[in-house]
Amino acid sequence: MKLFSQIGKRTIFVLLATGILLAGVLIGVFMNTTTARAQQSQLTSDEAKAAAEAVSPGAAATHVGLEHEGGKDVYEVQLDNGMEVEIDATTGEILATEQSDDGDDANDAPDALNEVDDD
Repeated sequence: MKLFSQIGKRTIFVLLATGILLAGVLIGVFMNTTTARAQQSQLTSDEAKAAAEAVSPGAAATHVGLEHEGGKDVYEVQLDNGMEVEIDATTGEILATEQSDDGDDANDAPDALNEVDDD
């Protein structure tokens, strides 16, 4: 109690409040730095386009869209050959490719050598 009487309750309050404010500022700086670092590591739409075109040589991207799926940002790139490529926007990893059906069964080849295309 002697320490409290020498320093004073007001001084102790000011020191505690200053410590709490300083901790808040440090946490805020850390959070902003982490967010900025994550944003810097994200692919651009041009990089996603190039990655998708590399999956299917000769094809050109017709649409690039950024979506949030499964807790992460994903680029969906449509190619002019009907293929859709999903790319992790942070790592650049190809997550999935899908060839869309053009609706013209006359041009579809048989799936196996022994299969007959009956359409």
